[in-house]
Amino acid sequence: MNKVIIRPNPRKKPLMRYERVLDREVDEHGRVIAENVTQEDNLTRAPGTNYRVCANLSSTTGLINTGLDKTVSNPYKDSKNLPPDWEAVFKDKDTVKLQSLLEYKHGREKGYYTNAPAGKDEVRAENIPFFQSREATFNLNDGITTLDLDKPLDEVKFYVAKSNSRIANSFEELTDQPFYISDKIKEEKRETGTRKLRNSAISKLETLSERNDDAIVKFCQVVGDPLGKVKNLNKEQAYTLLDTYIRDTKDSLSHFTAVFDMWNSQDTRIEFNARALASDLKEYRVIYKRGPQVTWQPPEQEGAIRDKITWDTYEEFITEFMANPKYQKEREEMKLQLEMKKKYAN
Repeated sequence: MNKVIIRPNPRKKPLMRYERVLDREVDEHGRVIAENVTQEDNLTRAPGTNYRVCANLSSTTGLINTGLDKTVSNPYKDSKNLPPDWEAVFKDKDTVKLQSLLEYKHGREKGYYTNAPAGKDEVRAENIPFFQSREATFNLNDGITTLDLDKPLDEVKFYVAKSNSRIANSFEELTDQPFYISDKIKEEKRETGTRKLRNSAISKLETLSERNDDAIVKFCQVVGDPLGKVKNLNKEQAYTLLDTYIRDTKDSLSHFTAVFDMWNSQDTRIEFNARALASDLKEYRVIYKRGPQVTWQPPEQEGAIRDKITWDTYEEFITEFMANPKYQKEREEMKLQLEMKKKYAN
């Protein structure tokens, strides 16, 4: 069977948890004395709500966005059994409008799948165009939605979905749309790739965990904001944060792997350590980040107040200053300030 699956955007964070009641036990007075519930943790919308898909009117053309206003290859070009009223549409033509193709394929009259909206006088239900009827709409929930393209109605809905701005045509085209059209073969390859990446990340996490130094704590500092608070972490807390992080999304997996590669390579280890130290400096307010800019107030020198130093961006602060051997003396001053801040913070 020829089926298409529409899935919710996996990058969207769950908005809520919900306990769904499977059954209840009541006493002789009808009062609930026990409930059997299951917890659903990954809902992106309230239970019982959904997104209704329909062919909307275009604000520029005033026509209905049916998804059928395109030219496709004509499979009936050489057909010898065409009804007279369809011969002019298909015979000896290399291409044909998708609307006409589906109308003929589904046994509908010409114009049935029109993209022209109903006129002001067409108020009776029988005069409403197909794409403005309830029959042409369908709902998308949190789970998957399957369309069977062997069924005429589902095939038409598929093209409506393809033309809908809230449904990406593929995972590769997915940005912030709440849904996307899934390709089964690509999906399986992607899931296999993600599984391999996650298994590799788990192995790398164990490598960090087995070390006797504070590499795993520094690792959390470099990963940074996605982990939340990374101040005063011990190794066990760092392990838990990273273990949760690599099980979150493919983006988090990719970020974890990039940071590990930075730590694991001698060529980028200096940058790794610079980013870890910068995170500590920021957490203890040795440096101040306001908007894109980073500012540092150097310590007094022989009783004289020194000028503040400002970098235009955090990345400039990391690459041009923190990872530059030229500024080793200033970094040592920063470390002394950091030690004092930590001392008085504990």
